[in-house]
Amino acid sequence: MAKVWFVYEGPEPTAGDAAYELPAEDAIKKLAVTEDAILPERPRFNPGRRLGRIAGYKHVVLELEESDGAAIGWATGYYRVSGDPGDVIEVLGPPLGSSSPNPARGRRH
Repeated sequence: MAKVWFVYEGPEPTAGDAAYELPAEDAIKKLAVTEDAILPERPRFNPGRRLGRIAGYKHVVLELEESDGAAIGWATGYYRVSGDPGDVIEVLGPPLGSSSPNPARGRRH
């Protein structure tokens, strides 16, 4: 299963578990991810910024593990998803374990 992560800016990009887990083909299609959106390493956006968690999630990343990537002919790794967490919630619905209608705004619950 592919994982969709909401990512903070700053030195600590994520907290907790992935926001979603779904088949790689479904994630790629629904989120319009392209193969050239692969990131060179584990994602960190503006690592010098200190307001990461306070400012809330700003980015979305799709993680493909080896079995996910091999099944569809894509490389293992992280892919940038265009749009922000709010856009992804509109497409995929509430994140896993969400007690808030929109955890992308502010802290995750």
